Amino acid sequence: MGRSLAESFRAVAIYNATGKEPPLADFKTLVAGLRGPQRKSLFLHDIPNQIAPDYPMTPEVKAAMKLLTQTHASGFSLTIVEASHNGKKVYLPVIDDAVARKTLVIGPVHIAAGIAGPDTVYVAANDAGAAKVVNDFLKSGATLRGEKGLLHPTQVKALIANFFDAAALMTEPGPGRRPTLGDFLVPVAKGEMPVVAYSIAVKAPAA
Repeated sequence: MGRSLAESFRAVAIYNATGKEPPLADFKTLVAGLRGPQRKSLFLHDIPNQIAPDYPMTPEVKAAMKLLTQTHASGFSLTIVEASHNGKKVYLPVIDDAVARKTLVIGPVHIAAGIAGPDTVYVAANDAGAAKVVNDFLKSGATLRGEKGLLHPTQVKALIANFFDAAALMTEPGPGRRPTLGDFLVPVAKGEMPVVAYSIAVKAPAA
């Protein structure tokens, strides 16, 4: 994908708060609050304005941007959200599926049943099957689109490539090949891959 946005990306989207240094919310609070329209505020709608003028806007980058800004024709969206866990920063990849009306979240550890809403699929990065859950979520979404006539089988490969490109824009990938999207995103939630573009989940203001 070439160089990332690390040098040109400055601002981040702010979730449910104002201020330059808002206190981070615990990731469990974020997962519990991912319901309905609250999801929209997590996506990087301002990211096109944060790119250096000389950044190569290839067709691949443009397609990746659409996934990050919730404007991709597939109805899929991708973001990475900064939150806290035991006083440390953690990064949670989030995939939203507007067609299936489901949201996938990859978090750092297991959470108690009932924290995530019925329209949220949560997977812990330390689960041995985490990558498969991510891949199955994308596969089921593609299958649903095929059944509805919204996605031709020949377009699936391009869609997955768009996801890889979008994830690459938000991270500084380490060495080694990542064969599936799950293999790419799970290390982000494990803290094994530096993140350069993200949203922030913050504590709600005191009443």
